[in-house]
Amino acid sequence: MRLVLVLAAMGALAAPAAGVEIKPAPAGKMTDAGFDWTGFYAGLNGGTVAGHARAVSNTTIMITDTPVNGYVLGATLGANWQLQQFVLGAEGDLAWAGASGTALCTVVPANNCDTDLSWLGTIKARAGVAFDRTLLFANGGFVTAGASMRVSPAVAGTSGVFEERYSGWTVGVGAEVSITKAVSVKAEYNLNEFSEKLAPVDSLRDGEVTSVRPVLHTVKVGANWHF
Repeated sequence: MRLVLVLAAMGALAAPAAGVEIKPAPAGKMTDAGFDWTGFYAGLNGGTVAGHARAVSNTTIMITDTPVNGYVLGATLGANWQLQQFVLGAEGDLAWAGASGTALCTVVPANNCDTDLSWLGTIKARAGVAFDRTLLFANGGFVTAGASMRVSPAVAGTSGVFEERYSGWTVGVGAEVSITKAVSVKAEYNLNEFSEKLAPVDSLRDGEVTSVRPVLHTVKVGANWHF
């Protein structure tokens, strides 16, 4: 008797279900493909600069390496294009520099050779790999800077000053992280190698031409606004 009642109850429950149309489960919603780095951006950056300026007497071949240490603070403008996980881009920046150093002049040990770096700018290509909101990149391109070298006290018959704009190449690596859709933060290192410039006769040395060539290392952090 109990078995009959159980079977009857199961049949009563199954009857309404028989008329119910069974619909397939909706397809899962497409997930977000991740942060897209494509677009333009502008930002601010700052950091440290360290290196040296090498002065070589073209007559005596005496070498003086003057240290250059200090800070840079500047602005950045750039653009990215993302293709799947790869990001290509171009970036330019211009920075004020407060960096200097002094050393005893090799040719005239009683005199100081002083170097001052006043500004630094770059135009670089960037290539990297994006891991959603994290971008690891390498960069390289053109670098230019304004610097001056002084001999103090000035050697008799000279001005004791040589100011010039230098140009060369730069290469580096870095990482950038997006903290919101519009704002990212970054850190990067760059090696900056410059071509030599010739300080004319009677500028740094009496009756002698001197070649000057800076080499600088920069470590910078910054924030970019994407639009």
